[in-house]
Amino acid sequence: MLSTETTKHLNNGCKVSSSIYEQGGLVYKYTFSHHWRTRLIDDEIIKKSENPRFFNEEEINKINYFFESALVGAWPKSISTSTLEFTHQFFSLIEIDFPGMYSCISEFEDDDTSMSLTLTFIENKNFHSLEFFWSLD
Repeated sequence: MLSTETTKHLNNGCKVSSSIYEQGGLVYKYTFSHHWRTRLIDDEIIKKSENPRFFNEEEINKINYFFESALVGAWPKSISTSTLEFTHQFFSLIEIDFPGMYSCISEFEDDDTSMSLTLTFIENKNFHSLEFFWSLD
């Protein structure tokens, strides 16, 4: 389950984002479902989830890019130290919240003025999802 510490960390990120994007910014939603997967979770992911893993390098890069856009500025050319610190703390927190679970990005969309990112954690066909959305306005 999503801990109070993780919630505080994400809420702080939302405050930072709202100060940068007055008409937009970062929002998120956490959901849990017992044996009820969403449309984003296909059979291939279910099969892979039998072998727990944390996010791979490509997924970590996408997560860093998402938060750089949401917390620092749109269309980043590189990832800032402040974003790396934010995501490092986030990864540490979710490793505690979802230990030994299969972790993956089940959705990532970027249309230049907004982004959506869904992180999914699976164990024994129990599904935890963190849905993020960021926009300029």
